[in-house]
Amino acid sequence: MRQMRKWFSGFLCLVLLLGLLPTAALATEAEWANEAVATLNKIYGESVFSADDGTMTEGDAASIASSAGWTTSKVNTDSTTLLSRGKACEALADVFKLPVDTASGEAAIQYLYGQNIITGKANSDLAETDPVTKAEFAVLTYRVLNSVGGGMGSAVAGLKPGTPEYMAWMYLAVRKCVPFVEGESGTPINVNQPIGTATGIETYKSSALKPNYTDIYDVSTEPKDGEAIWDAWEAALGDTNIGGIEDFAATGYNGDDALLKAATKIVGQFMEKKSDKKDLIFHDVTPDSWFYDGIMYLANQNIVIGYGDGQFGPDDITPRFQFAVLLSIMDGTIESTDTSPDRIYKAVQNVVNKEYMTGTKPTDEEWQFSNDPEWGAATKTTREEAVVGILAMIKQKYSIETTSANTAILDRFTDGHQVAAASEPYLAYAVSMGLLSGTSEKTLSPKAPVTRAQTGVLLYRTLIGLDASKMHDYEQNVQYALEGGN
Repeated sequence: MRQMRKWFSGFLCLVLLLGLLPTAALATEAEWANEAVATLNKIYGESVFSADDGTMTEGDAASIASSAGWTTSKVNTDSTTLLSRGKACEALADVFKLPVDTASGEAAIQYLYGQNIITGKANSDLAETDPVTKAEFAVLTYRVLNSVGGGMGSAVAGLKPGTPEYMAWMYLAVRKCVPFVEGESGTPINVNQPIGTATGIETYKSSALKPNYTDIYDVSTEPKDGEAIWDAWEAALGDTNIGGIEDFAATGYNGDDALLKAATKIVGQFMEKKSDKKDLIFHDVTPDSWFYDGIMYLANQNIVIGYGDGQFGPDDITPRFQFAVLLSIMDGTIESTDTSPDRIYKAVQNVVNKEYMTGTKPTDEEWQFSNDPEWGAATKTTREEAVVGILAMIKQKYSIETTSANTAILDRFTDGHQVAAASEPYLAYAVSMGLLSGTSEKTLSPKAPVTRAQTGVLLYRTLIGLDASKMHDYEQNVQYALEGGN
């Protein structure tokens, strides 16, 4: 068993542990795996996968592979050897043709670890030789399938991240040309309608817009016909202040096209002329950025789209009122599409009432939040406050434990003593779970202001894939930490 004792890096999302249960004399159904099993069986046929928490053999895995129509030589139908975590990863990597670098000695389980699909126990090893139950194998398959298939999803029905349609709609959405919400993209373009002001941008518009922001392409003030919408998109794509091409012109307008089809057509022409930027949606968020996955997850889910000028502002500091809005969107108190003037008032009331954040609650809906000394534009959300706020929200919303009694884990950081006593259980959990990693100088910087990029990554790690199987993972990993593992 190769030890993998290392702190989780900035690219890993929150613990996707394949929890291991003791072998039971009489196997029972693992409820936490039901969602994965039900989804897989819809794809591969009834009863192919099972939520049974009993151990399985390599022969069982081969039988599943055969029933699912897969081809793999990694498991043998006649084998009675218990299926290990390492072997399960090998089989799935073979089935889905994952780019495991076997030439350099990389194991499949290491590759899946790097893809945030599987980890070991908190701060321990990958347990390559430990046996896998049928429920665990189903969950692991489900996660691999989601990863391979772009299962992160989109807030717009039918849009799959990575497709030209997704690229076009998102590109226009972050430039305030279309709403990135479900139900709009299929509307015919020739129907008189307001279209623009991507909801979700407005939530953050009051904080500070980036330089050279323009409203020339905002056609949302009154219903417009299809040509007016097309012309507004064309103007946006020709606006050099937001990364456009000067004098851009598009052809092929068709009033019978759905909005998504029209958007794909016009952005496609734009991308042909701007080939060096084909993979960019935000000017300042490139695919090789350490925060790319986190920011795109938030955009995909319509939690945060950007400033409306084609920029996300990853280096900008997150004011406390913005963070209150984010937490309130995540717990369902306010909608991401809410642009009402009192949304910030409601958000701050909510986070203080639920003890996600500390501070004085405003008492007047006409409250001038921007200049408030506790919540206004000049305030800063710290790294410590961000971790506590997110975990406190998760704890209440999903009724799971997100604190750790093993606070001694913070002693390994030179500035761990700066963490407030009330925050220690949350930050200890965050470190153990891979949510929060220190610097090479072994510092946490708990009092440093958190940036929009850091906030995006933190939310991404915490929120991605909160299904029943992840809840099982959380509980097992917390229990391990409470029992003294570190």
